Amino acid sequence: MTLARVSPCHTESFVSPSRTTRHRPRPGSHSRGAATTAAWDWQLHARCRGLPAEVFYTGDDDRGARRVAHEEHAKQICHHCPVLRDCLGHAMEANEPYGIWGATTPKERSAIRSSQIFIS
Repeated sequence: MTLARVSPCHTESFVSPSRTTRHRPRPGSHSRGAATTAAWDWQLHARCRGLPAEVFYTGDDDRGARRVAHEEHAKQICHHCPVLRDCLGHAMEANEPYGIWGATTPKERSAIRSSQIFIS
């Protein structure tokens, strides 16, 4: 099954056979819709809003210096974002396995989790 991957700050989505959206409302869950919308309101103020999602996700062929440069470019956008903490908080709570969220890579988020220094 192929589903669109949508990240909270990025307004574009693209299809990936290996990644799915976790935050899709269940059919008939109207009461949860308002709460879900409120939980995502922070994204409206994100610096990455309107940028292509590809800026925040490296390709499978990105390796070494090319991958680092790609990640650093995305992190620079995040470093000046007014909702950086909200974005990082989401990534930590959702255990986001891909992409730059809150100026962190998946490896960095894993290290934060394992060192238990993340405080919500």
